[in-house]
Parts: sequence; structure tokens; C-alpha cells
Amino acid sequence: MGGFLAQPTRFYPGLFAPGTFWEEYPYLLPNLVAVIIIILAIIQGIFFLEETNPKEVYNDNAIDDNASVMDETASLLGPRASIAGSLRRRSQASRAPRPSFIEEGLPAFAGQHFDIRKSSFATVHSIRFAPEEASKIRRDMGRPENTRRTTGRAPVEEYTGKTFNYTIIMLTLALVIVSFHSMAYLSLLPTWILDEPKAAIEHLDLQGGLGMTVHDVGVYLAINGAVGLFLQAIIFPIFVEKVGIWKSFVWMVILFPIPYFMLPFITAGPANMTSALIYVSLILQSFVGIIIYPAALILLKDATPSPQVLGKVNGLAMSGCCLARTISPPLVGAIYSAGGSGAAWFTIAGAAVLGIVQLPFIPRKHIAPVEVDTPFLHRTHSHQQPAGPADSADAEHGH
Repeated sequence: MGGFLAQPTRFYPGLFAPGTFWEEYPYLLPNLVAVIIIILAIIQGIFFLEETNPKEVYNDNAIDDNASVMDETASLLGPRASIAGSLRRRSQASRAPRPSFIEEGLPAFAGQHFDIRKSSFATVHSIRFAPEEASKIRRDMGRPENTRRTTGRAPVEEYTGKTFNYTIIMLTLALVIVSFHSMAYLSLLPTWILDEPKAAIEHLDLQGGLGMTVHDVGVYLAINGAVGLFLQAIIFPIFVEKVGIWKSFVWMVILFPIPYFMLPFITAGPANMTSALIYVSLILQSFVGIIIYPAALILLKDATPSPQVLGKVNGLAMSGCCLARTISPPLVGAIYSAGGSGAAWFTIAGAAVLGIVQLPFIPRKHIAPVEVDTPFLHRTHSHQQPAGPADSADAEHGH
């Protein structure tokens, strides 16, 4: 969208006349459209997002039930939670059940968002843990005794143990590394496609780019988005079922440097193959990213000792990933300016290699069985990573 809406006076002079406000600000139109979309997302979030904290959901229900008994001493305003809970339940009751494939947005060009408190883990599919297996894993992790809250009609267990264990820290670091080089790649690619070449055609160019237009960038990203939808809807559940969560995560980390290393050498290939090779890089990067984020988040949620601290764990992971996405574009941009496109691409590839180096430090543990709802295929996949001796040792010492 950004590629097709940028520079409107150049590409759509009939609608946006040259010499006007739109020529002075050639990138305003795509940003205005983006702002409108963000405002719609905020409105949608205010009215339709559901509470995920188990304690708040319980208290919401308890207060709402007690609010049915009214006398002259009852507050006219009532508890805030009761009003919010009532409105939310009325809204939910008036709506048909949501299909699981819209629980999470598709992977955006600018990076992934995620929330491990939800059931979709940055994929379009709903993923469920087997409750008895999740409880067993938490017991094996040496979960301490819980204190009890007596607010309401029944006690609510409150987790008071350690939240950030070694596995959570290592998986969060892995997500930060992935976010860094993914965002660097996705932000640098349009610049490289637009930048003027510094070497002759079909000669290795480690300084400049490809000299294309913003419309070319728009076409590349639009087609990549369509391919990403196919990968999310069809390939992801089948791949995860066949390979398993842990192996999916490991293999994607190993494959990540490939789309980065290949880009600088595209300039040395046949000119008529340039677009095809760009698509190969984009599709491979999309495939790896689409698989690795849900796999890492499933591992992260599986390593979380209690559902009550999922918000803390998600907050740490999201904050780290956001910091990495904030730093990576200006950093690789500065490297591009100082050392050329080759230096920038090799830096990104080096960051991906760093993720491979970190792999041995991530404890491998028993993975709880999960089910992946596949509404596009009208079937359900389930998979379980077998627990070997190494897994049992990890469960005893690392979690």
C-alpha cells in the first residue's frame, strides 16, 4: 500500500496535480491512510478486546453476580469492573463466535506482534495446550506453594514464585535477535531496491542498490503478503505437525541467514533473474518468520510457570522485541551509508548467525501437546515433541 500511495503527483497526476500540497509532501498520503487504520484498530480494541488475566475475569464475574442484589445502600455507579464486565458480556452475547483465523493479525511488513496470553501466538491459527500436560509441566518445574486470595465467593490461587526462569530469558533473547535482523531486513530492503546502482549491470555491487521505483517495491511487498497468507493458512499447521515445535524453532533459526546472505549477490546475476531472486529471498524470509515466531512463543508460554504471570513474560518479550525493532533500522541505515549495501546485508546476516550461536544455550524441555485449529483446511493437527532423557534433565535443572 505504501509503495502505491507514495509520490501521488508522479504516478497519479490526474488525481493529485503537480505543484500542489501533495508534491511538497510526497509521502504524506500513505501515512494518512496508516493513521486512519491505526485509529480504527484503537476503536476496535476499546470495544471488542477481551480480558485475559484469570484473576480479573474471576473478579469481574463475581462482582457482576453480586450486583444483581440491589437495595437502598447500593452504589448508583457500581464497581468499574462490573460495568465493564457487563458491557463486554453483552457485546459477546450479541455476536456470533469469532473464527479462530482472525484471532491474530497476519505478519506485518514492519514486524510481528504477539500476545502469549491469547491462543494464536502470532499466527492466524488458534493453538491450545492440553490442560493436564501443562499442569504436569508446572509441577515438574518445582512450582512453589501458592497463597490464596479470599475475595469473592471462592478462593483464587495467586502465584508467588519466580517468574523469569532461565528458559524464559533465553527464549526472550532469541526473540530479540530474530526481531532485530527481521526488522533490519524488512526496513532495508525497500531502500536497497530504490537506491541507484554503483556498479555495471550484472556485476557484483556491494555499494549501491537496484535503482527501481516505489511501485516496484509495492508490487514485491503485495505479492509477498499474499504468499504470507498462504504460508500462514496452509503451510504452517502442516509443517509444525510434521516437524514438531522444537525442531521447527531450531531449523528456522538455522535457515534465517540464507535470505540475507543471498541479496548482495543478486546484482551479479542475470538481470532478467533479479525479480525472481528477490521473491525467493522474500518468500524464504517470510516462511522462516511465520514458523519461528509461533514456535518460539509456544516454547515461551510452555516455560511460563503460571498463567497469572503470562502478562509479565509477554511484557518482557514484547518490550525486548520492540527495542530491537527500534534500534535495527537506524543502525543498519548508518552502516549502509558508511560501508555500502554489502556491509549492511552482511551485518544483518551476522545477527542471524548470532542466533544460531545462541541455540545451544536454550534449554530443550518436554513440549506439552498442542492442537492447531486449521479453519482453512477444516481439520485439526496435533503434535507432541517426545521427551527424551535430555528433556527430563532440563526439566529438573533449567525450569
